[in-house]
Amino acid sequence: MKGGLYIPDTAKEKPIQGEVLARRSRPAREGGDRPLELKVVGTRVVYGKYSGTQVELEGEEIILIKESDVIAKLG
Repeated sequence: MKGGLYIPDTAKEKPIQGEVLARRSRPAREGGDRPLELKVVGTRVVYGKYSGTQVELEGEEIILIKESDVIAKLG
């Protein structure tokens, strides 16, 4: 291919759906807390396949991700 980069479909990142189980506000640089866009626990979201950190909590596998890694909110 002339002057370009080819990435096959099998190598592209595929988004994953999940549910917000808990949330925590992040401190703002000027003090106080920065407001979150995801306000409701239980909201369905789409996030990148390689986003976050996978941990086990009370026998259940969960993924901790930053709000900035959320691609879309599904309602």
